[in-house]
Amino acid sequence: MKALLTLLLALAGAVLLGMLLQQESGVVAFGVHGWVVEMSLPLFVLLLLALILLSYVGIRLLLRLWQGPRLLRRWREQRRRRRALRDLNRGYAALLRGRWRQAERLLIGSARDSEAPLLHYLGAAQAAQLAGDTARRDEYLRLAHEQLPDDALAVGLAQAELQLQQGQTEQALATLRRLQEAEPANPRLLSLLLQAESRSGEWQAVLDLLPGLKRHRLLDEAALREQERRAWEGRLAAAAAAGEEALAACWRDLPRRLQEDPDLLASYARLARGTSLEPQVERLLRKALKRNWSAQLVRLYGEVRGEDGMKQLIQAESWLGDHPEDPDLLLTLGRLSLENRLWTKAREYLEKAISRTPSVEAWRLLARAQEELGMPDAAAESRRAGLELAATGERASSALEQLQG
Repeated sequence: MKALLTLLLALAGAVLLGMLLQQESGVVAFGVHGWVVEMSLPLFVLLLLALILLSYVGIRLLLRLWQGPRLLRRWREQRRRRRALRDLNRGYAALLRGRWRQAERLLIGSARDSEAPLLHYLGAAQAAQLAGDTARRDEYLRLAHEQLPDDALAVGLAQAELQLQQGQTEQALATLRRLQEAEPANPRLLSLLLQAESRSGEWQAVLDLLPGLKRHRLLDEAALREQERRAWEGRLAAAAAAGEEALAACWRDLPRRLQEDPDLLASYARLARGTSLEPQVERLLRKALKRNWSAQLVRLYGEVRGEDGMKQLIQAESWLGDHPEDPDLLLTLGRLSLENRLWTKAREYLEKAISRTPSVEAWRLLARAQEELGMPDAAAESRRAGLELAATGERASSALEQLQG
């Protein structure tokens, strides 16, 4: 548009000048060393304009020649950048297609000529890792950091993510904790820290991360609750390995609202079996079942030993009024009857449980009751039925795995 406007103005000026010169018939004379040159005014004006034009063109040509090396360098640089952009696109396309070596070659080959070298080095690092060469991956990450020392966070996060993908949890943790000192509230950093701390079993660190994750809305309420539950389950398991006192102290540290969580209570009950904490667990299970009925908790109620086994049995029998056909309750009643040496009652409860929902555990306990009652043939038959059920379950599990695979 600008060139067209300039052309139109030049044409208009030429037309105007031509009209003015037609009206003038003057003569222009030059005298130089006795020589006199005369010409009409229109011819003089035309020659003057031609001289000005030639001078302008000459000056422009000289400038071009003088600026030639710099313009050549600029042209070459633009060409290299265009090639780098083309290689960047082709490299990431190869990365998406699974052509790791080709992607690495394209991305690293023109990284120094690119306006976005970080994308080249990070893509090449990912390609090298996928090709199984972590040494080259680390070298590309180092080059990325050298190219962009002020963007250490971006490079560090990419490095930690690649380390996590490679299963290098300890290295990823070291990288992320170093970054956390400078950027403690970065959302992406918090998400990667959650993954790394969870994998390494640093459950207290996971709990410390949850407020920040909630504040940045990186997890919804359901996911936050699940992460909190898993972290406390991990802490309980670690405490159980340290002994009864540590397990009891960890349970006391648990917030009250989580002590009422059925899954966490079930984890605590399983960990406390066979310890002096069982009477406390029996009371906790009893209170929890009064609040909300739970299949896993009623089963666990029969597996822990309270202070008084008979009172525990009577308590479980009191729940029959509301849950007369519950197979888990019937199994628990059979187990508690065995613990109290009530063989006939145990057999009756276990037979009812099996009639509702057969289970390997119920068959095993029934065989024990039958043995105590002097019924060896029936006990052998119960064991056989339990073994058949277990075998059927294993075959079904294997078939399911094959279907899923």
